[in-house]
Amino acid sequence: MTCARYREAVSARLDGEPLGLSAAALDGHLATCPDCAAWAEAAAAVTRRARMDVRPVPDLSEEIVADIALPTRRVLRRRQWLRIALGVVGLVQLGVGLPAITGHAIGMAMSTHGAHEAAAWNLAIGAAFVAVGAAFVVVGAAFVVVGEGVLAVDAVVTVAETGP
Repeated sequence: MTCARYREAVSARLDGEPLGLSAAALDGHLATCPDCAAWAEAAAAVTRRARMDVRPVPDLSEEIVADIALPTRRVLRRRQWLRIALGVVGLVQLGVGLPAITGHAIGMAMSTHGAHEAAAWNLAIGAAFVAVGAAFVVVGAAFVVVGEGVLAVDAVVTVAETGP
């Protein structure tokens, strides 16, 4: 057997568990192996200290939670500012999309159809951001309705301009 197996048995003995080998075999090895004997003495000392030094530990959970959790008022205030900022971003996005839907490329070099698709995307994102900023729950519906509506208008305009 290797020394690791005997050290495991020493640990089991210190914990009051079955050794997994005979006590005589363990004691015989400890008598002939100075490394394992020193390891057994150090393990016994650590075990004694761990069992004797049982001090009450203060409950710091309230202090920890107080440092981590934000008060409800601050959370709501931050959420309100984020919604306002998101609404502003949505209005800017709508400002980018509206000229493109009417045919103004706003400096972008692309086909009319491409400009209309980009406008649909910009308007849908803008509407969704405004909806979230205004705290509407129907964000997904606004995104889909505006996006699909603008794409439908784009399809009609494209067919009217180029023919079926």
